[in-house]
Amino acid sequence: MIQSIDDQILKKVKKVKGGSLFFTEDFLAFGSAKAASKALEKLVKEDDMARVTRGIYARLAKHPILGTLQPTTEAISRRAKARIILTLTLSLKNVLGLSRQVLMNAVCLTDVANGYVKPNLKSLIE
Repeated sequence: MIQSIDDQILKKVKKVKGGSLFFTEDFLAFGSAKAASKALEKLVKEDDMARVTRGIYARLAKHPILGTLQPTTEAISRRAKARIILTLTLSLKNVLGLSRQVLMNAVCLTDVANGYVKPNLKSLIE
């Protein structure tokens, strides 16, 4: 019996532990890139996987107290074989000592193609 691309991808995803990352290219053995993307889109809708950013998907880890855990920026950079540098920009008033409020804007610099990944700031600060 021939399995659908959705079933083949879901079978492969369920074999790995939570927190694992996948790229669309990981599923090209099951069909074309467009078919794999559509199947991943369907699995995201069914909550079997989560979309991190364009082309990157994850099987999210579950924690008994914290619930669903998003992949860390370090895990994404390791899997994408990219370097990510975190920069924190502070308010000029704070730097000059005119205010005790600390306004921070986290910016991640990468050496990969343009894309946006929402960083898991909690994991970066710890």
